[in-house]
Amino acid sequence: MDNKRDEKQLMQKRITVIIVLLCIAVVVYIVAMTMSISSTLILTIEILLLAVMAGIVIYALSENAKVMRKLNEDDHARQTILARASRDMRTPMNAIINYSDESMMKHYNPKQIQDSLKEINTSGKYMMTLIDDLLALCNVKEKKFELNEKPHTIVEMIDTTVSMSHERFDEKNITFHVEYRKVDKFRNVLADEVRVQQILMNLLANASKFTPNNGHVSLIVEGVEKDDDGLDLILHVKDDGVGMSQDKVKKILSDDPSDISIEGPGMGMGIVNQLIHLVHGSITCDSQEGVGTEFVVTLPLKYTSKNDQENINFDYTVLKGKNILLVENNMLNAEITRNILSNQGMMMDLASDGKQGVAMFTHAMPHTYDAILMDIRMPVMDGLEATKLIRHSTHPEAEIIPIIAMTADAFDEDRKKTKEVGMDAHITKPIDPDELYITLSNYIHN
Repeated sequence: MDNKRDEKQLMQKRITVIIVLLCIAVVVYIVAMTMSISSTLILTIEILLLAVMAGIVIYALSENAKVMRKLNEDDHARQTILARASRDMRTPMNAIINYSDESMMKHYNPKQIQDSLKEINTSGKYMMTLIDDLLALCNVKEKKFELNEKPHTIVEMIDTTVSMSHERFDEKNITFHVEYRKVDKFRNVLADEVRVQQILMNLLANASKFTPNNGHVSLIVEGVEKDDDGLDLILHVKDDGVGMSQDKVKKILSDDPSDISIEGPGMGMGIVNQLIHLVHGSITCDSQEGVGTEFVVTLPLKYTSKNDQENINFDYTVLKGKNILLVENNMLNAEITRNILSNQGMMMDLASDGKQGVAMFTHAMPHTYDAILMDIRMPVMDGLEATKLIRHSTHPEAEIIPIIAMTADAFDEDRKKTKEVGMDAHITKPIDPDELYITLSNYIHN
């Protein structure tokens, strides 16, 4: 949106310059007419002025046409990304809806319930990553892709993706073969599980889309040991679908997601290339029209001990008995937050909008609240205005009470706004309990 606004401002500036130059030209012409100058000289001046004016107009029209073309290309790119996002999000949504379906759950045994909850949680995290990437692609200034590496076995990362992908193959009666080669099924590697799944999910989605009914798709997961206590994880995704021309292959491997047509492979290929580069991996594509396509992705991974990375005991004892003021208009979010806080022995008071939150804090006795969790988008009064009023109030703790934004607004510009009004930290929804506990511990302790 900022780029579009800048382009429009540039157009307005050019129009202003044209108007000023035309006014100067008219003034010069009038002066020439009022002075005792020969008709030949006046005619010469007229011709020169017309030539200059014509040049200015042609230049302005040309430049403005370029601006409009760029704006239209940006709009098309965003529409393409949204269309792909809609399709890519249906896979995790399908898992969430089906695993939580009441008619299914009443037949589950305890282990199946536990497995279903795990699948729902995994699908939810995968969807959150898609949403974050969608926001990043829709705003170039926010185009940041980060890794969250934790210990996982290769099999648990791959099997979850395979499970989410089966339905799309079953719908077209495509034979889907999965094979592991030289992969230690029990040893942990340090990897961003969601990013690995995202790479593989997009490759499998493309394979299913461009393989006809009753076709064949294979996934070979291969481990190649290295000397530095690591391995290369190699993913081979092969299909006997429609295939692609070499020009199309070059576009597919482009880092620019807008370089891929909406009919082509989905939202993630531009992202996939960047993610692969982020982990210093590589991707190749061998395709022949009418024969099929094979993608080969190589991801360098390090072996790790799960116990070295997990089981880190954070001391949350400072939180026990603390009273938190939550300013939140969504009752479901409020109930979730109450449960998260109560797990560490905290109490919570609820204000349903910014105005009520300001009133509850400013009328409370000192030491009533240890921190404020503030939503941003609320009716009556938003969180930004509420925070400003709290910070400028006469309450003895107005300047020192920790105020933490807890919102779905995830852009850097949103973080900047919350900081400018006096908030101490910014947590994005859905809430990560550990992130909330650590943030509260740091500010309450200080």
